[in-house]
Amino acid sequence: MTSPAIIISPKNAPWLLSYVNSTGTILKGSMKFQETIIGTRPAHRVPYIIGLGAAVVIATVASFIPLGFDGALHYYQQVLIPSLTSHNPDCAYDSVRTLFVRTIGGEPYLQPSGSGYVEVASPLHLPQLALVLSYVSALLFAAGAVWAAWRSGWNPPYGMSLGFALGALIPNEVWPYQWLPLLPLILLLAVRALEHRRAVTLGLLAVFLLGFVRQPCDLFFPNLWTLSAIAVFALGLWENRLFRTPFNGESSGG
Repeated sequence: MTSPAIIISPKNAPWLLSYVNSTGTILKGSMKFQETIIGTRPAHRVPYIIGLGAAVVIATVASFIPLGFDGALHYYQQVLIPSLTSHNPDCAYDSVRTLFVRTIGGEPYLQPSGSGYVEVASPLHLPQLALVLSYVSALLFAAGAVWAAWRSGWNPPYGMSLGFALGALIPNEVWPYQWLPLLPLILLLAVRALEHRRAVTLGLLAVFLLGFVRQPCDLFFPNLWTLSAIAVFALGLWENRLFRTPFNGESSGG
């Protein structure tokens, strides 16, 4: 009969053996020490850390593939860098007001007009309702991600990309740096759509990505980034069948 197993470090072995021998009963025990995935010595951690860092870099670079080299360079030069020095919060490296706070809560924002900006605001002033909708939408996004991952058969890359995308959507505000967590989902969706010749899916994805071409403060509505992100996420949820194994081609996306 096999007794329960425990995991200890080698330095605790003498203590455990002493305890077994002092019980006064007839016991039999055995010990087997194995290295963990990382290893028990510092030398084994170095290759692991290097490999993990390389994987992160490769995954980040691969996430920019849908933009292409010119698109990635444009995003870096025209969006990320200017956001560090912008005095407009909608283009700065900072959080912006949430979608519902501006559309329902009446929070003003700056809109481009000629050579400057004008302050505009929604005629609705329901800040409490805006707050409630922000929390409800966060719960719906999370529930949608779980549902789509389940429908895909718990496809690991797909589920992880949905989890990353939630990092952009749950705050209910998408700004220059916060858009980056959407890239893995965009990449996977584009690749699967190409593999299965889903022209409609690719077309919708391209249209939704147009919302990120300009900086938020250069758009007629800064939170257009948030709306575009929600559209991309919803498309990713709808096309969960693309990530089933094997894919049965039943999705109606195109």
